[in-house]
Amino acid sequence: MVKDASEIKWGTFVLSEVFTIESTSSGIDKNKLINKKGMIPYITRTDENNGIANLIGKQDEKYFKNKGNVITIGLDTQTVFYQAKEFYTGQNIQILYNKKLNNVNALFLIPLLEKIIEKFSWGGYGATLTRLRKSRVMLPINSDKEPDWDFMESYIKKKETYSLMKLKSYLDEKLSVMQDKAYLYSDDFFDMMKWGEFLIENLFNVNRGRRLIKKDRKNGKIAFYSATEYNNGVTDFISNPLFVEKNKILVTIFGDAFFAEEDFTASDDVTILGNNKLNKYNGLFVCEMIKNNKEKFKFGYKCFSERIKRQTILLPINEENNEPDWDFMESYIRKIKYEKLNEYSNYIEERLNN
Repeated sequence: MVKDASEIKWGTFVLSEVFTIESTSSGIDKNKLINKKGMIPYITRTDENNGIANLIGKQDEKYFKNKGNVITIGLDTQTVFYQAKEFYTGQNIQILYNKKLNNVNALFLIPLLEKIIEKFSWGGYGATLTRLRKSRVMLPINSDKEPDWDFMESYIKKKETYSLMKLKSYLDEKLSVMQDKAYLYSDDFFDMMKWGEFLIENLFNVNRGRRLIKKDRKNGKIAFYSATEYNNGVTDFISNPLFVEKNKILVTIFGDAFFAEEDFTASDDVTILGNNKLNKYNGLFVCEMIKNNKEKFKFGYKCFSERIKRQTILLPINEENNEPDWDFMESYIRKIKYEKLNEYSNYIEERLNN
């Protein structure tokens, strides 16, 4: 039976009593990397992607890979991550080992370690090896007054189970609501669909965003779109938009296309497409068709509004009037979403049963 957190006693430990703490075995500068493509994580002081800056191949023999099942701490940036597999690192990474560490109890320890190194900073008072070893951490203790690794693991598993159950309930509710509309058409029906070519300007109202440079933007809650392929096209959230739209397709000067269901504004390197048939489902379908033209827009040839108007896209058609079949596009995307959510639900159920 899992102990309640209120029953647990805590003790203070010097960090070097809990972990073997060493500097990285590699410490390769980015500009000295060879075999820059591979499957070995290259850990740096970045605070993103679990500290993984890249996946690389085997490096020069003078650099040794660090073993997995450890916690890494990036000096100066105070980043703390668990690394399951062997890896190389950039400069100034400290490695924490303990044979009782695993991918579960590490999740208990990482927030505590992050709290410890908050006191360290760039420059003169950074997280040096000596300072880390002398730092103190409070941990749950067992009857022998040693760190209670079993409790740390069971506590995280209990939290994980609770979160998975909530997610499973949410997914099942969504699946129940979606089921009828998601299976309006079968896969065979999709294969038999007829397709037609359409000019963008004949399908949509075409407008251009308005320039609002970064220094003039004020923080807020309205999504600001600009020319990026990341984060679904959103680069900022602001409170002083020059205009507000919603339920539109946005196309960047690089040919990327996104659908914005909620209120948004956009820069002048974004073209906005709208009509009264669009919704978040058929809009996503059309976005994929628009992105098929993306290869045209590179090497200085940008996808400006006037060029977008003249682009043609392929869409499923309704044979009765040879017009785009908006209902089919919606149902097809609903079907994909339903199948993915069902996959996730089944995966979570397996996790809960294991």
